[in-house]
Amino acid sequence: TKAKLILNDPKLPALPKFEGQKFEMKVQTKQCPKCGTHWEKNGGCNHIHCRKCKYHFCWVCLQEFSHATHDSFYECKAGYSVTTDNQTLVMEKPTQKYEEEYRRVLNQRKAIREEHESKIAADATQKLRTKRAVQHDRASIYL
Repeated sequence: TKAKLILNDPKLPALPKFEGQKFEMKVQTKQCPKCGTHWEKNGGCNHIHCRKCKYHFCWVCLQEFSHATHDSFYECKAGYSVTTDNQTLVMEKPTQKYEEEYRRVLNQRKAIREEHESKIAADATQKLRTKRAVQHDRASIYL
């Protein structure tokens, strides 16, 4: 019997460690009532459309935003307001050297993955070509 050729996932090179500046920003957010994603509002109307779960809600009262519950995009008639959460966001600004190294490693990882996938496809094609029929008394068996 022949040993089966098993193609394992390739060992991908590690991404470089971040180099650059980090900034902290304090923002006031409210959570989507449906999925819990934090949203920041810096002006405009009270109608919020959550891009994660596609839910429409009011920024002031966090109820579903519809014509039945709200007459205006700028005024909430619920009569109460939900407080905002104070969040700290970390913003990163990478150095030019880091960005170049990061792109180089990503391209290298992509090339390794594509080569691995082509090896798997070639192996599958080879298996299809080497199938042969074995005749038995009452049945044909394909290996």
